[in-house]
Amino acid sequence: MSTYVPRFWLSYADDEGFRGVIVTEADDLLSAVAKVGLMGISPGGEVYGCVVTAAMLRALDTDVRIAFLAIQLDVLLSREVLEAMPGLEARSLGALIGEIEGND
Repeated sequence: MSTYVPRFWLSYADDEGFRGVIVTEADDLLSAVAKVGLMGISPGGEVYGCVVTAAMLRALDTDVRIAFLAIQLDVLLSREVLEAMPGLEARSLGALIGEIEGND
C-alpha cells in the first residue's frame, strides 16, 4: 500500500483577480509555496493554500475525489482548465476549496 503525500491547493490572486491554481505535494504549506517558487511556476500575487489530507479526500464525493487526484501536479492551472475538468465543471473554485476544507 502506498503512502499518501499531502497535496496542497495553492490559489493565487492579485488586485486584478484570480491568477491560477497550483496543486503540489509537500510536507507542509510553507514547503509547498517555496517549492513552486523555486520551480518558477508561481504566478505572483497573494497565495491562499490549504492542505488536502487523505481523510479529506475520502470524505469528498467520488467524482470530486477522482477529479482532484487527476489534476496535474506542479502546473499553473487557469480557471477555465479547472472548471472544464469532469467532476469539477459545475463547481466554482471557492466551492471546491470550501468542500475540501469542510471535510477535514
